[in-house]
Amino acid sequence: MSLQKISQSAFFSHFRTYVISLGFILLVFILTNAFSSLDLIAAHRLPPVDMLMTFGFIIFSGLVEAALFAVLISLFLLILQRSLHIDASPLFRRLIILGFALSWINLLLTIFNRPLF
Repeated sequence: MSLQKISQSAFFSHFRTYVISLGFILLVFILTNAFSSLDLIAAHRLPPVDMLMTFGFIIFSGLVEAALFAVLISLFLLILQRSLHIDASPLFRRLIILGFALSWINLLLTIFNRPLF
């Protein structure tokens, strides 16, 4: 298969949309927790390299998790569309919007020391 056919496939289109959305949501959650714990990191006198390596690994793990969830959602959507002729993408779009809202609400509440998670 050529790269053009792969990039135009329905699976890749869904995957690209969901991996970007889920990756951004997870980055907002992870960085919110990272920045809210900067006082603890300074109090324990952790070296900056250790902190960067730890949060770098956590961010990498979150992005891999987002990619795996995007693959699962894309496969689920394609199976539903081909076998049952049901378009479930509006449901998943609403779930993504809910995730965006929760991540930004968590960010704003963390500023006031009342995080959701």
